[in-house]
Amino acid sequence: MKSKEEIETTRELLDETEELLQFGSWSWDIGTNVVAWTPGLCTLLGYKPHEVEEKTGLSSYMDHVLDEYIQPFQDLIRNALEQKTDFSYEYIIKTSSGELKNISARAKLIRGESGEVVKMLCINRDITAMRTFEKEQERNIRELNRSNRDLEEFAYIASHDLQEPLRKIRLFSDMLDNQA
Repeated sequence: MKSKEEIETTRELLDETEELLQFGSWSWDIGTNVVAWTPGLCTLLGYKPHEVEEKTGLSSYMDHVLDEYIQPFQDLIRNALEQKTDFSYEYIIKTSSGELKNISARAKLIRGESGEVVKMLCINRDITAMRTFEKEQERNIRELNRSNRDLEEFAYIASHDLQEPLRKIRLFSDMLDNQA
């Protein structure tokens, strides 16, 4: 059995890992409807850990999910509980300061001794920077494709416009050959 010091050190290491990797998690005790947030989740949502002590239900977390993602998220949770399956979901949240963040969530169900679901663990990763980078790359690709089309058009026009002077040069060259 681990000592209290080992458990505390492990907890601190997990908290530091969450902060470093920009993720946080919550666990939902199905029976009591109590949701516990890790410090990483508090940071992700823009809170200090002491500010969320009164936020105990799942709705406290769902209040941060943008409206268009709430119903699909709730459907996933309901289906997961009914079918006893884990799930992944990507959605957007609004932090306490109003900042929007893209979140990739992975939920895992914990079963009791008789097989009933007693807890849901959900790891939430901030993928905003990745999504922003992807959008920037898509914009760059569109711009590059537009630039390539412009260059192809220019090359065609330049090629076409140079054909006439080349014909004239050939004509004069043939005339000079015939005179010689």
